[in-house]
Amino acid sequence: MESPTHSNTVRDDTECSLSTLRAQAGKPLRDIVLEIHNQQWRPNNKSLEFQRELRCFLPAESDTGGLPSQHGSGRPVEIWLTPCSKVDNYVALSYPWTPSYGEDNTTGGYRLPERTVEVRNIVLDRTIRFIRYQRGSRGMIPFWTDRISIDQEDTPKKEKYMQSMDLVYQRCTFAVGYLWVEVKTQRQVHHLSSLLAGHIVEETVDGQAAWREGFDEQTWYEVLDLLVQITDDQWWSRAWIFQEDYLAGTKMWLLIRHAPGLNKPCAGNLGTLSGELVVKSDRLRKYATLFCLALRDLDKRPPVRNACQRVLQRAGKYTTLHRYRRSGQPTMTVRVFTDLTKRDITVPSDMLAIAANVCGYDARILAANNTLETSLSLGLLTLCMSNGEIISDDDGETACYGNILDFLRKHTMRINAPLVDGALTFLKHSRLSVKDLSVTGIHTEGVLWKLSDPIHPQHFRQCTSAAPENRSQRDLFRNGLSHYQRSRLNDLLKVLTQRNKLYGRLVEDLETYLAVHDRLARRDDWPPRFVMDVMAAYVVDAMDTGKYLQVARLVSGSAHDSRYRAVFVRDRNEIKRSGPTHVFTSWARANELIQKDMKRKRLAKYVSIEVSLDEKEQRQARSLRSRGWTNGLCFFGGETKFSFVFAWPKSLCK
Repeated sequence: MESPTHSNTVRDDTECSLSTLRAQAGKPLRDIVLEIHNQQWRPNNKSLEFQRELRCFLPAESDTGGLPSQHGSGRPVEIWLTPCSKVDNYVALSYPWTPSYGEDNTTGGYRLPERTVEVRNIVLDRTIRFIRYQRGSRGMIPFWTDRISIDQEDTPKKEKYMQSMDLVYQRCTFAVGYLWVEVKTQRQVHHLSSLLAGHIVEETVDGQAAWREGFDEQTWYEVLDLLVQITDDQWWSRAWIFQEDYLAGTKMWLLIRHAPGLNKPCAGNLGTLSGELVVKSDRLRKYATLFCLALRDLDKRPPVRNACQRVLQRAGKYTTLHRYRRSGQPTMTVRVFTDLTKRDITVPSDMLAIAANVCGYDARILAANNTLETSLSLGLLTLCMSNGEIISDDDGETACYGNILDFLRKHTMRINAPLVDGALTFLKHSRLSVKDLSVTGIHTEGVLWKLSDPIHPQHFRQCTSAAPENRSQRDLFRNGLSHYQRSRLNDLLKVLTQRNKLYGRLVEDLETYLAVHDRLARRDDWPPRFVMDVMAAYVVDAMDTGKYLQVARLVSGSAHDSRYRAVFVRDRNEIKRSGPTHVFTSWARANELIQKDMKRKRLAKYVSIEVSLDEKEQRQARSLRSRGWTNGLCFFGGETKFSFVFAWPKSLCK
């Protein structure tokens, strides 16, 4: 979808520094964020009508009983498309509305009962051939494409449906992306096949990119040239297509034309469709990312590094990039925002809708419907704040010297995901559950802990296993803790029992937790028991690798509450730090709200943040400032959550 959704009242100022925007406004950025939030915040609702009446199309058979094979190769002048709704299986199209250089822009070869279809003939020709190729003897299934599936003349309905368009790509049977780039030589075909088969570069167990033997430097640079050629296709440059590719995930297939007469290897990673290389987008992005990371580390020359960065900017795979960098990262939101601002979009305000959908946000920011002109930079900042992205406190002086992306890169909290596998999924759920924004800060609810006695690593017996387990997130979700992890947590139980009688409640909590072996009903994709298992696995890993543990008691309620009900993983420097240490934790379940004809799904959220307390402030809700992420196993089920306010970063208040 590339057409304007409404009159544009958002200006793209993402290259401007925040200090410049503040000077132009003549007031603190916090005040502007609050204005945008109060006037333009909306729940990120999806239209149930749109889902129920999803309008797809089937091509009518020709007089000869067959379907069109290729534009310009003897098919009928017009092919009739039959509308169909309430479909279970369909193919979602992903293509730029503007034709590429040299692409046939002819329309009119397809027709609906009431009008001629304005989609390029070549796009629909390739669509039908792809569906026939994928389905084989199972027969055709309908396709969906925004230009004719959404009425472009019905503006109110169009705007409502556009906010739900992300669901089309999440729920499709296949999605297909149309590239116009053409692979011209047999050598290029073999290079692409070898790359996608993992024969040139592979991902190691610890997430690094490693070269495979048997390929020389000439091959490397030819592969790089090919990847630049493929990712220079305009399909990779559109913001709406970025959303389509991201949300379709493993269901997105790419069609890449190849010159006549070229042979495709029998390995199967390029398909067998005549004239087309049929490639999984997810697979191409994975191996393109590994390749460019490996070559960038090997060859430091600017032209090579720039070409690698160019490919990564267009086709970088987030999970691969995250594993490669290893250390604590800001949330994936920063990367999404950065990539979106590098893509073309007709209406800047659409960027806010795309960002909300890709990041799975509960709330979105609409373009203003009045004369107020919204800054895209501050719209993105408001989107972050309204959806609970954790912004660390700053010095208030230099934080606004850069633009919005610089600010978010530096000040979005680095989150140490408990498991390397599935880290980005964990980061997506690591957000505050926002109740409101006000002059005082970001209002939320949770539990406050005060850390107490440290437990030295020497108190735990040596790990008897030659190699401690490296459980995957999927394995934990399906099966829970392993026998080994349970045995190590029983070691922790013994230490807690021996050390202090005040740990009695924590001991009971841990015993109860370990007594449950059955998997709980999975009403959502992020159940509380699963998060506890992830944190428990992290505690076990800390015990195996010689880290400190530190018990904590609740301080949200009574000041004299002495119940220890949590244990956090700490390093030696954190233990040595003077003064009291507090940690704020919060959990919000996933839920789905239906109101009238709209549905809103909220992701589950979990945070565990070391905080400082603003003791001078006398407010109904206690004021906190974030200091850093910390992982631990907490037991607060059934406890009353209390109101807290995370103070604005100092730079936004000046």
